[in-house]
Amino acid sequence: MAGSLLADISRLGPENEFSDVLITAGDHRREANSVILAARSPVFRNMLASRMLEGQLLYGKRHVHLQDIPRAVLDQLLHWCYTDSVSNLDMSESMDLLMAADRFELSGLVLRCSQRLSKMFGTADLPEVLELTKRFSCTALWDCLAPVIAKACPGDEGVFADMPDRLRQKVLQERQHNLERRAIGLRERLSMVPAPRPSIVFWRQQLSEHDQQELVEEAVLKEGGVPALFHGLREKLPGFLREACQKRWEALDASTKQRFEARAIEDAEKSEEAHARLEEELEDVRRELKLLRA
Repeated sequence: MAGSLLADISRLGPENEFSDVLITAGDHRREANSVILAARSPVFRNMLASRMLEGQLLYGKRHVHLQDIPRAVLDQLLHWCYTDSVSNLDMSESMDLLMAADRFELSGLVLRCSQRLSKMFGTADLPEVLELTKRFSCTALWDCLAPVIAKACPGDEGVFADMPDRLRQKVLQERQHNLERRAIGLRERLSMVPAPRPSIVFWRQQLSEHDQQELVEEAVLKEGGVPALFHGLREKLPGFLREACQKRWEALDASTKQRFEARAIEDAEKSEEAHARLEEELEDVRRELKLLRA
């Protein structure tokens, strides 16, 4: 059963009995097929056209001389042309390959290198990222690095001002998306801040198992409790329990209640602080979003 076109070409490889191009980069020599190179790269296609020097046959092959192309980069370039894939490269190698891919207008390889480079940088690498955007006027690279920049320099208008227009717009769009997602998250967290609990809750939490049993028995045996439980009206039972708890709570003396009331005050303060902190963060996000949308 025949494989796919890409799989068949990958198995063929650049150096085969049908190779008709000899590529030299310094003292490194590689063979390839002109039809593959021409199909993959507009630059190679123009170079191999018969009206150009590289298109002239010499000893049965077209000769292409490349300047300033490292051996490893040429190998990766040809590997991409035949397989649509690249090996794992470090940052320096990826930048060299990106430069070569941009030179030969291999848009797919430019995108792949850009994606890999963007994954190698973190928010702490902002100076290196900005330097890279200055070295390469490559929109695919800018698009891939924009999320890194947007995350690393929130609200820094000075950094944004020095960027090319397309990159700045992309970074500002990414920044806006980040802020919108953050606002949603903050609103969700605000809705989950627990409400302050009354003193009786803390008293109820420390009841012994014996006291809990007494409360349940008292609530169930109260008039209407057993029928309600028997008929499966479970939602009524907590009301009976709350009544029993409230009755015992009210019977406690002030000194006993005091420590539970202190815990309730502390709980309310924590809830208020959490709510205020999230509200402040959300307000900062809203303020920056307003500036971005202006």
